[in-house]
Amino acid sequence: MATESTEIFFCDLCNESVPLADLEAGRAFRRKGRVVCWTCDRAMSEPGSPAGALPATGAPEASVVAVPVGAAAGGSSGAAPAAGSGSG
Repeated sequence: MATESTEIFFCDLCNESVPLADLEAGRAFRRKGRVVCWTCDRAMSEPGSPAGALPATGAPEASVVAVPVGAAAGGSSGAAPAAGSGSG
């Protein structure tokens, strides 16, 4: 069975998730290789702050996470149960 995945983007300034649909519809942007949500883009464009300026964050060029479609949120991590959680 082929595993499908979807990309989840994160704003490189506030770390909020940015749906691909927002990027495609122009509600989020790629600025100088970084993903910027609408809220941060608007804040940077207000009078008194240089439009398009990005602060140095030390973050990678774009934050992207591939998530398998249908993956359970909070699914099994494969870790052993905590001590004292078994029968005894």
